[in-house]
Amino acid sequence: MRSPVALPPPPSGYTLVATIAQGGMGYVELVFRREERFLRWYARKRLHKQYRSDATFRSMFMDEARLAGLIHHPNAVGVIDVGADEEGAFFIMEFVEGVPLSRVIGDATAGGRSIPMQVAVRVCMDAAAGLHAAHEVRAEDGTVLRLVHRDVSPQNILVGFDGTVRVTDFGIAKALGNSSRTSAGVLKGNMGYLAPEQLRFEEPDRRSDLFSLGVTLYEMLTGHRLYPNTSGFDGTRRILTEPAPDIGDERNDVPPELCELLFELLAKDRDSRPATAAESASRLEGVLAALIADEGSVTVADYMDAHFAGARQSQRAELAAHLTRIESAPTRKFRSLPEPSLPTASSAPIQKRSTVRPSHGLALGLAFAAIVAISFRLWSVRDREVSAREPAAAEQTVPRPARDGLRPDGLRPDGLRPIAPIDHPPPPISGLPSIASAGLTNASGDSVSTRDRARSSSPSKVRRKVTHQSARRLRLAGQEIRPLGATQHAGPSDQLPVPLFERWQ
Repeated sequence: MRSPVALPPPPSGYTLVATIAQGGMGYVELVFRREERFLRWYARKRLHKQYRSDATFRSMFMDEARLAGLIHHPNAVGVIDVGADEEGAFFIMEFVEGVPLSRVIGDATAGGRSIPMQVAVRVCMDAAAGLHAAHEVRAEDGTVLRLVHRDVSPQNILVGFDGTVRVTDFGIAKALGNSSRTSAGVLKGNMGYLAPEQLRFEEPDRRSDLFSLGVTLYEMLTGHRLYPNTSGFDGTRRILTEPAPDIGDERNDVPPELCELLFELLAKDRDSRPATAAESASRLEGVLAALIADEGSVTVADYMDAHFAGARQSQRAELAAHLTRIESAPTRKFRSLPEPSLPTASSAPIQKRSTVRPSHGLALGLAFAAIVAISFRLWSVRDREVSAREPAAAEQTVPRPARDGLRPDGLRPDGLRPIAPIDHPPPPISGLPSIASAGLTNASGDSVSTRDRARSSSPSKVRRKVTHQSARRLRLAGQEIRPLGATQHAGPSDQLPVPLFERWQ
């Protein structure tokens, strides 16, 4: 859900990994936050781009963050942080390592098995506890908000791989004093789970959530939808007109106490339902105790271990892969080419580093030291050449007496110009490697020594580059010139190879 240095986190402190859920009003992203050795995964919710500038949608979004942030219960997913960046407002929720209840039901149906009675009862008991915490939430001044979830369904109940059950997505929750009021004639929620009073556009209360929970429990026990709208609004019509179904017609192993509770939860009249979610949870706990006494304990964690171990391993491997991908993204290096645009998987800005890494500083220092050493060696060779040639030049110079016999104008007494001494070059030294064999060639492939011979008769040979003369002196001195490695190249013959450096990428 791009050892290397991790990319710096965005100013919000949360690093984007991937989008993991989409809704009508917004979407949820998987993010993480790292501080040295501390790392934790979170879910970050945002509005869709087209709604970010709409005051109504922004008000609804912030209402959801405010209400969910007031809920503190292990069976409810609350908001733990709120913020805004260049992409608009967001809020942070705990990331649940698990799957939606809808997937648990679908997996059992696809496998041709029923969810154990104890597991179904435990899930709904925990969900009822989380709903009660939401129903009883109070504002900062202690006022009871009378919060209603209004969208309880298997999609909004998360089952963790550790067996923990949490109610989530309070996106359309309604509370007294909520700034985003329900528009007349607009239904909010999943049609197959809405209570009859909601379908009649009446004001819902906490007992409306209990009807939705009863539908969810019925589907867990049977493995199929109770009120699907397969033919138009057939499911909606049945919710309004048909009496509550009897779970005993589907399964004959359901305890009588559970059958009775389901009848009450699915009652058309809200006054016939349990008064609170806490009462429902208490009655489910009694059913569970009787089941454990007869069958032994079967926990939600046991069931998830038996049927979702592969999903847990896959999810954890995916999280590890995401983390490795992000933290092994290439840092900025020296390059001679224009900086490529980095593909961004997130909206979070990538901060550029302006400091040079120690390894590049060391390489730069070594290269400078090498250049200084080569220059010192070249001047030493030059001094030895000059010292070796001075005696020979003295022997071939015209003797002083003969020069004294010249006329003042520099001519001999007979009027002829004196013959200049011939400066014979020293004989070539055999058995030394040529510069061409050392790997230094020009752009056309000619060796340096070939160009030396071509330039020997040129009047401009005294204006050769110092680097060319230095290379020739090294050859005459018997020193072999080698290429300087993979980070260097063999340039034109009038250039010595130098290290290549890259700029920050």
